[in-house]
Amino acid sequence: MEVEGDFLLHLGSEISFSELYQYTYPPTSARVIVPQLIDQRGLAFLHRMVYQRYSTYKSVLKYFISMEIESFLFREQKTKVQKKSERSSLGSLELAQPGQTLIIFPDNRSRFNILGSEIMDAPDLLHLYSSDTQNKKDQHRRMIKKGSSLPIIATHSEVFQPFQDLRKIIVFDTHKRYYHNQQDPRYHLPVVAQKMSEVY
Repeated sequence: MEVEGDFLLHLGSEISFSELYQYTYPPTSARVIVPQLIDQRGLAFLHRMVYQRYSTYKSVLKYFISMEIESFLFREQKTKVQKKSERSSLGSLELAQPGQTLIIFPDNRSRFNILGSEIMDAPDLLHLYSSDTQNKKDQHRRMIKKGSSLPIIATHSEVFQPFQDLRKIIVFDTHKRYYHNQQDPRYHLPVVAQKMSEVY
């Protein structure tokens, strides 16, 4: 929403650590810009990340949406054609049919070594990288939100997406130290993936 020149995200009627958030806006001055920017499952997941990690919404929200909010909102309203994949497997991995499959690697080296160059270059896969430009990240986010069934391949920092039909999560090498996020919010990816499987 937009209120008096500020952008606000409606998080529902209950939030974690509500004592940290005291300022209120007059309700009549709010204007809805994008309804359901984050759906109910995404909001439930966001609230849990804040509560479980003793963090703030500002620290966690950057994993869910871009903090360059005006350009993000401009791009969010564009439409994109859904992309489909005819794959039923990826090497020895069985993919969800139908629906979205999320494949998580501890780092990019593992991703390349396990998948190989032929699969890495395949056009019917959606690779998410933390080094992507913000424009590309927003484009991928819209594709996932609109239900693209391309297999989604990512490392731990790019798993917070607005999935519409997530049916399967595959996590490689769960013992690797790269899955421990060292910055706020400090999370362990296998635990997060388990909760994602419940939420989605």
